Amino acid sequence: MTPSQRESRSRRPAGRLRLRGRLASAAGTVLIAASLAATMTGSAAGRTGTAGGAGAAGRAAGATGVNPAAIPAAKSVWSIQHVPPLNTDRTIGRFLDVSCPTNGSCLAAGWFIGTDGTKRPLAERWDSRGWHILAPARPASTQSSTLDLISCVSPDRCQAIGSRGRSADGKLRAGFLAETWNGSRWRMVPIPRSPGTSLSAISCATANACFAVGVHFTGSSRSQAVSLRWNGTRWSAVQPRRPRANTTLDGVSCPGPRNCYAVGTASDTFSSPGHPLVEHWNGQRWSTRSIPGAPRGTSLNAVSCATGTVCTAAGSAGRNGTRLLVADLSKGTWRTSGVASPPQAAAGFGLSFTDVSCSAPRVCTAIFSYVNQGEALTWATASRGPTGGFR
Repeated sequence: MTPSQRESRSRRPAGRLRLRGRLASAAGTVLIAASLAATMTGSAAGRTGTAGGAGAAGRAAGATGVNPAAIPAAKSVWSIQHVPPLNTDRTIGRFLDVSCPTNGSCLAAGWFIGTDGTKRPLAERWDSRGWHILAPARPASTQSSTLDLISCVSPDRCQAIGSRGRSADGKLRAGFLAETWNGSRWRMVPIPRSPGTSLSAISCATANACFAVGVHFTGSSRSQAVSLRWNGTRWSAVQPRRPRANTTLDGVSCPGPRNCYAVGTASDTFSSPGHPLVEHWNGQRWSTRSIPGAPRGTSLNAVSCATGTVCTAAGSAGRNGTRLLVADLSKGTWRTSGVASPPQAAAGFGLSFTDVSCSAPRVCTAIFSYVNQGEALTWATASRGPTGGFR
């Protein structure tokens, strides 16, 4: 299992999905998990489904409708797994992220609401035999808390970040919550409060080296990319380069403790077309990387590095997401390429890769969303082998 396979992505502020897309969410007494039975080899996974009320992760991993004409045969299939229910038929639970450091070990994080209306952190562990409920720590000084991001370097070394709020329903947030898993229990660790900040992704290269990235919204209506670094003891802020007036970082992948790539979008104003933003961490500071010839309006939402020098980023191009786009790092240079739109997609908007995960150079599986011709938000997966493109 490479470091890129340990990374995970969080829900973006606009509700975009994270990959590590083995888990789905559901409102009710039963949470549902979905797993990919085998490594993708270049054939499209092709499972699509219309968005419902179960949350972004559920819309992707829980998708079931398939268009046979649009989907080539695949060796791998998604399967639904039931996970332990919570303790009452009136409880709502939702997974928000998952990290699998080995083929037989995964940890999922999220939240649930009990009969008292209080939102609490949720964590469950997969050990090849089934899912088992864990008990994350809950801060005594707050009435609601969640776990939104998780990254594990081994079954007994995970970092998770969420939020905590003063109100029982979580609408009034007091700041971030960070926890570490040692294989037997969760323990809270220090993290900056960071009001006005939303984190989108986390990646751990080792148990003592992680980065989380996101965006901070200023009082002057600007967005500024942010990053937090874990050193084995605490989380601390490290400022990215921020090459333009408005910047966001939506994805991060750390193949090594001194080698991380973060991707997002940069623009001069909120209304101007976006430019792809790639930043690299060398162990001391962030620096920007260019993508020559990137199309107008390029936005990168996720990145996965199969090795220290080979990465794949995914997103969209066009002002409103008119086409799918990937960017590949190889031999020190980033290059973009387009991906064919599904025939069911409505033309002109709402088409974007939301996450990608690569198990080897170029061998990747991605999740994307689009608006179909019936004006319903739809999720699907695409894959790519050592040669050829996503399909």
